[in-house]
Amino acid sequence: MTEEQIPGTQIASDSTPWIKLKGKIKFSRLLYTNPVCFLSTIGEIAPVTTSQTSAETRTVDGHAAKPMNTQNASDTETPPAKQYQRNVMVLSWLTATNNSGRFMFSINRRRHTASSFFAKHEAQQQSYFILSVPVKGMESLVKHVGQASGRWGSKFTEDHIIKNNDKEEEKSTSTTEMSKWQKKKLKFEKGVPTLNAVPLFGTNHHSRKVNIDMCQDNCQEDQLFAIEGTVAHLKCKAYRIMEEGIDDDHYLVLAEVEEAAVHPSYWDKQQNLFRPASDSTPPYLSFFGSGTFGYVVT
Repeated sequence: MTEEQIPGTQIASDSTPWIKLKGKIKFSRLLYTNPVCFLSTIGEIAPVTTSQTSAETRTVDGHAAKPMNTQNASDTETPPAKQYQRNVMVLSWLTATNNSGRFMFSINRRRHTASSFFAKHEAQQQSYFILSVPVKGMESLVKHVGQASGRWGSKFTEDHIIKNNDKEEEKSTSTTEMSKWQKKKLKFEKGVPTLNAVPLFGTNHHSRKVNIDMCQDNCQEDQLFAIEGTVAHLKCKAYRIMEEGIDDDHYLVLAEVEEAAVHPSYWDKQQNLFRPASDSTPPYLSFFGSGTFGYVVT
């Protein structure tokens, strides 16, 4: 089946049409080499209602303080509007499981993304996500995304723009007194520099802003996004999350690719292979462990 070409941007912010792959076996071939991927999602932020906030019992100097007056709160309170947050993590433990676009990956249960996946699974909701494949030159970005946590807030700097009247909190604790975890949180509290979200499948990112403010009930699927600088995008859906099967620290997620596109410099049309077109094309990444990357070359 002939691939459909669609407008694109990368590698070097060009306008080269990407190749939208047709045929599930081609989806699987993007994952044959177990490439390092950015896994991006959009998750709903749990709202805190007025009654929940006011009814909380606060602790002052070890003593319980009286909760604030909640009289008639249930009569006047309106449900809060849904709020969403973009998130991205690094995924390297993944492998294709057949030639029909299915694959599996392992994810630590303590990961912020893992909690979002499992919450949707428990609620019997679809878990959509995007895999974006980075290339040589993006190693530092990959490491920084892996070091930051979505629990600290968005990893995207554009989501942390300070309003004109806002003031940054003074840091009263010296960095020498901070733990390694606290230093990481401080380093990325305003997001990860150079991490940018772009529309899927190479669509020129100037033509459509990735905007979760317009989310409706189907926000998770409609506003999916990829990562700037990557050369292959895979729209995926988790169809099963196994709590047992690896160990107490990890989930095994079974997923399938629904759509995929690749920059033409990384697709061998003759043999239907995902590989750089030439020695001058930046190779995409594999992971050896201990912060060390390998490269998939021609």
